[in-house]
Amino acid sequence: MARRSVGVVALVAVAFAAALWAALARAGGAVEVDAVRIRRGDLEVTLPVSGVVETRSVELAFEIPGRLVEVRV
Repeated sequence: MARRSVGVVALVAVAFAAALWAALARAGGAVEVDAVRIRRGDLEVTLPVSGVVETRSVELAFEIPGRLVEVRV
């Protein structure tokens, strides 16, 4: 008897899940999303933190040729 009750409860649960899925699928339809065109470019990430950064070497490339006289940080 208990096995039959478990089977009935499982069948009711599956029927409920199927009905809920069908209702959501009908109500939802198409979903509108924001989209942008992908393009190649530089990625710049700024972190709002403070501290000391230690480096061993740095490679710099400038758009304007010339000599770097002073760096103020």
